[in-house]
Amino acid sequence: MAAVIKLAIFLLFVVIGYFRGRHNERVHLRSLKEEELTVKNILVFATRYPQRIPNTRQDPMLVAGSAVIGSDYFRFLLGGLRKFVGGNYSVYEDLIHRGRRQAIVRMKQAAKAQNASMIFNVKFETTQISNPRQGEAPQVEVLAYGTAFVTAQDDVACSVAHYQPVIIPEVETKQFQTFKNRYAQISLGVTLLLAVYCISESVLANKIPLLRYVNGAPWRVFFCVASLLAITAIFRSKRSNLPISDKVLLTVLFVPMMAAALYFIALRLNTLTASPLQDVSYVLQEDISLKPTKLLFPVIRFDDVNDDYWRAQKTGMVISVPLQKGILGFYQYDADALSKKYREFYQSRHQIHGQK
Repeated sequence: MAAVIKLAIFLLFVVIGYFRGRHNERVHLRSLKEEELTVKNILVFATRYPQRIPNTRQDPMLVAGSAVIGSDYFRFLLGGLRKFVGGNYSVYEDLIHRGRRQAIVRMKQAAKAQNASMIFNVKFETTQISNPRQGEAPQVEVLAYGTAFVTAQDDVACSVAHYQPVIIPEVETKQFQTFKNRYAQISLGVTLLLAVYCISESVLANKIPLLRYVNGAPWRVFFCVASLLAITAIFRSKRSNLPISDKVLLTVLFVPMMAAALYFIALRLNTLTASPLQDVSYVLQEDISLKPTKLLFPVIRFDDVNDDYWRAQKTGMVISVPLQKGILGFYQYDADALSKKYREFYQSRHQIHGQK
């Protein structure tokens, strides 16, 4: 149960990170276009020296601009999944390109502040300032630097060479095309709704307690059903023109979230269609399992979390467990009474250790 809640919260934050990341990207691109218009008269060249201009003297001056760009955890997750399926890392290409554009703008602004109109010998340096191995999202610093020439104020002669300047063309930023696709949008929307549903069920469980699966939930069945739904969706989306690698990434997000939702859906459906709870007598065995006095009911084996409680009980003692069986065919038990006994046992043991 706790693992389901953690998974739901994690995927919810991942989806929120996606939408928030797209919003931040759009805002950044909009501001970049506005800033680029203010420095469009500053020319940028890849050549080392400017053309010789008769009867003029110019002083060289170093100008630089840097930008630190960070990725959201959604793209960080997709980048990690790319290691398994391969393909083009478009999530990081867009990140680096935005960083370069921002660095060029700031370099031009530095040149404009010195009354320079041209920058030569422009180069880029990229440095990673995060540690993805420790779970940090990628953060890179992009540094653009070059030589700006301004009108000489003294007798310093300018360096000249007969090179033709080459203008670096402005490249349009390639948008993250995957999530403009309708299939991808629907898949992410469904995943987000499933995450919200799982969290709401977890919150409601505190007010309207759910019954628990006897001997644990059938996770294999849930994952098989979720996988079949994902495969069916992939086959029905042949016209979406989405690369198969991207479909695999979306499936990796959808399947565990769907399995978690099936956990709660099956509980609700089985509870609604089940007969009223009936008390069933069980006998505690030496292997800490509960064996029913009637063969019609299943043997109950609890998880290892509460082993201390059951080992403290006397073997052969009779315990009454409320059970019911629904239309889906599996048994559920009311864990409230046992939970109270667990709390009382561990509280009393904690008090005894505290007195010592």
